[in-house]
Amino acid sequence: MPEPPVAQEPFEFGSEYTSQLEIIRVPLPALKRGELQYNIVIRPNDTIIVPTPEVGEYYMGGHVGVAGVYSLTGRQITLKQAVISARMLDPVAIPKRTDVIRRIGKDREVFVRVDLEKIFEGKQSDIYLRPNDIVQVGTDVYAPFLAAVRGVRARDVILVEAGPPFDPARGRIVARVTT
Repeated sequence: MPEPPVAQEPFEFGSEYTSQLEIIRVPLPALKRGELQYNIVIRPNDTIIVPTPEVGEYYMGGHVGVAGVYSLTGRQITLKQAVISARMLDPVAIPKRTDVIRRIGKDREVFVRVDLEKIFEGKQSDIYLRPNDIVQVGTDVYAPFLAAVRGVRARDVILVEAGPPFDPARGRIVARVTT
């Protein structure tokens, strides 16, 4: 007849813990790819901790097709994906004048100037957005005049659809304006 399992004493704060504790971190993408070194044996009384995904909102503003609040629903969103979700840039946007504002702690913000043009071309690394990030796409004093020369009026812009990411002749994001 097998012996009954031995009951473990409950843990009390302040008492000395004598058991051997081993922490094994398993990268989920590698496990999903089938890399066998991460397919570990799980035994009774093992504790598995899965970090909760970041949930919240990020904000798109300035010269994007549709400014507003967007959801982070437990998956990682890159800056490039966020711009595409906001229906790309409007005709007076200057991709080089994009700021990502990230809250650090309760009373600090960090402003980072990024170049969307280089990110879309793959020359600069894309970044992941976090809850409460603000993406502000800027312009400059000459952009409205350049848009007017190209025949685009701000009141005619309803939808900006992305074409090929960049037109080398203009060095700008290509957009087809429909009314």
